[in-house]
Amino acid sequence: MQPKKSMLVLLAAAFMLVAGSVFAQESNSPAQASTTKDKPVVVNTLRTGNQSLDKNIDWGLGLAAKVVDHALTPEVKADVEKKIDEAMKKADEKKKKMDEEVIPFLGAFGAADVNYLPIDMDVFDPMTDDRDIDNFGPLYTIGGRGGVIYKNLRFGGFGFGVSQMTEDEVAGDDRKAVLDMGGGGIFMELDTTGSRKAGLFIGSDIGAGSIALHAKGADLGPEGKFDADRAVFFAYPYLGFWLAPTDWMWLRVHGGYNYFHITTTDDDFENDLNNNMVDGSIRGNYQVGLNLCFGYIPKGE
Repeated sequence: MQPKKSMLVLLAAAFMLVAGSVFAQESNSPAQASTTKDKPVVVNTLRTGNQSLDKNIDWGLGLAAKVVDHALTPEVKADVEKKIDEAMKKADEKKKKMDEEVIPFLGAFGAADVNYLPIDMDVFDPMTDDRDIDNFGPLYTIGGRGGVIYKNLRFGGFGFGVSQMTEDEVAGDDRKAVLDMGGGGIFMELDTTGSRKAGLFIGSDIGAGSIALHAKGADLGPEGKFDADRAVFFAYPYLGFWLAPTDWMWLRVHGGYNYFHITTTDDDFENDLNNNMVDGSIRGNYQVGLNLCFGYIPKGE
């Protein structure tokens, strides 16, 4: 008889033994035949029957495994083992190839971020100069960014914030003005050189945040304070240069125009005396920044 037919016959015999044992166990169980009302006896009998049934099933499965093992010829076993080895080898080669194609081009970094943003501060004169206190100065935003490097492409997220306050005592009145600005978003950059030591890049920040204004003083009305805030969406396209003194640290300098716009003609920007506290729209301006980066620049091929 051929090996395959022998294996099928033996398997059938093994499963017939298991099935017969299960049938006999179920049909001859005292729990099925007993008509006594003594529940503890029935429960114990069921437990004994189930344990025997489990043993029979385990025995039958073990026998089936032995049948299959003995039914295979040495040649068939060797062929099966060879195919398994070949499949595992192909999987390893595929993973290795993928690692070689991706990992050399993959890096990451995190950076401290400082930016100079000289927006038009004259629009805040009603909060400052007109109240005989100093106006706000240029904005220096502080934040951070981090992301992934893949070949010449860099992308990730960033965040920033800035707060300025000016105050003075005028005729016994403690007057104060505060400007808060913050936000965050995503960025994407393209390095145009492909070097690991220095290069030029072009990129853009896109995000959202808010600008909040606060003022305090008896000249503002009965409550003696003013508060207003407005959400702002912005885009900052830029060009930059980077230099890497080490493999894990580099400096970046960038500059561009930070686009955003806030209208201030509604009632939200009026104090209790119905005087507008902002003289004109709040707009973006050119911006320059400096980053100190830590991470890994991919080596490539």
